[in-house]
Amino acid sequence: MSTSSPGHGDAKALEKYLHDLIDGGLTTPAPTIRSPELQNITRLIAQFAQKQRETLTELSLDINKSVAETVHASVQLNELARENHAVETNVKELVDVVSSMANDIVHLAEVVSETADQTGVGKESMDLTQTRIHEVVKETDAAQSGLTEMTQDVESLHERTASIDNLVVTVNSIAEQTNLLALNASIEAARAGEHGRSFAVVADEVRKLAEQSKNSVDEIRDQLTKIRTGVEQITNAFQQMDDSFRANVEAVGQPSGESSKLTAVFDAINKTIDDLAPLAQRQSAAFEEMNATLQSTTNDVVRMTDGSKTCNRDMYDSIRKINAVRMNIGALKLGFGPKAMIEFAKTDHMVWGMKIHQLICGNIDLKAADVENHAICRLGKWYFSEGKEKYGHMPEFEKLGVAHEKFHKLCAATITAYYNHKTAEVDRNLPEIQRISDEVIGYLDAIKKKI
Repeated sequence: MSTSSPGHGDAKALEKYLHDLIDGGLTTPAPTIRSPELQNITRLIAQFAQKQRETLTELSLDINKSVAETVHASVQLNELARENHAVETNVKELVDVVSSMANDIVHLAEVVSETADQTGVGKESMDLTQTRIHEVVKETDAAQSGLTEMTQDVESLHERTASIDNLVVTVNSIAEQTNLLALNASIEAARAGEHGRSFAVVADEVRKLAEQSKNSVDEIRDQLTKIRTGVEQITNAFQQMDDSFRANVEAVGQPSGESSKLTAVFDAINKTIDDLAPLAQRQSAAFEEMNATLQSTTNDVVRMTDGSKTCNRDMYDSIRKINAVRMNIGALKLGFGPKAMIEFAKTDHMVWGMKIHQLICGNIDLKAADVENHAICRLGKWYFSEGKEKYGHMPEFEKLGVAHEKFHKLCAATITAYYNHKTAEVDRNLPEIQRISDEVIGYLDAIKKKI
């Protein structure tokens, strides 16, 4: 029965050792080699594997740190992009307000111009009205003067009728005396008989003349009474007309004073408008300049926002490629310590959280169903396996699980809101997602400190 030589066994062990190293088992211990010739080779291979393990471990930690820092920078860049978007929205609203104010100023300038024209027309009308009022006052004064003279003439006529009335009284008295004398003469003629017949005839004629005079006097008295009554009525009418003219003069004089005040007001309005017109023009020019500046600012902010999104997309592409290298190295059996594993878990979570922002930027697609379960991501797998086995007794570990689950559910809800175009809900969720993500990182750091 033949047996393998010691050299053949050592070669097989060394070959298996090399296969383990090739498969990533850099922590595989070197086999025990009996052949002196192969012992030195085995020692060199073990040293090379140790050196590779140390190099890859350091490289993996450096890459992990670089990825974490880049993700953090990406988060800040996303925040800057959101702030720029908010600034863009505010500036656009301000542009609209300034444009509206500029239009209002232009309209005000037009109204001021129209008001100036209307005020000028109004002042001309008031000047014409005041001139006509003065003419009416003069004509009223002249009419009142004529009325006063007519009143004086009527009063004089009244006095003259009174004098005539006195004369009528005298004539009436004479007629009565003449009538009495004629009566006496008739009586004496009757006594004289035939001799007094001719005298009686004369006396009778005188009596008739006296009666006629008396009748004429009575008629004259009646006419004078009517004339006096008419004169008194005319005098009263003239007095009323005089009172009316005086009231008219006062009434016309009052509008004349008011029209003077209105003219002064129109002059003040014209002066104010003259001062306001250039001010409105300057304000309009200032608003136009402000509007142009704000529009330029808006364009700058838009460019910054677009630049931030482009830079973020490029950063994500770089992180994705670098993270692929990190994952490949992590797949090797390098024997990472517990603190290093927690750092890897933190970075895995940060990279995953970055995907939400990339979705919002339109750079990638995500499905809510693939996100809602917090146990299938790399952090979740670590949490329910190695992490739970080693750190499940820590209160921070339990809080980590609660925060991690809330993070995934809120991310899934945000993805659904994004595809349903609920922008307000997305904007409201993003800060909360970041806050919960910071809680997850904080609990991982707390666990790391207790190791």
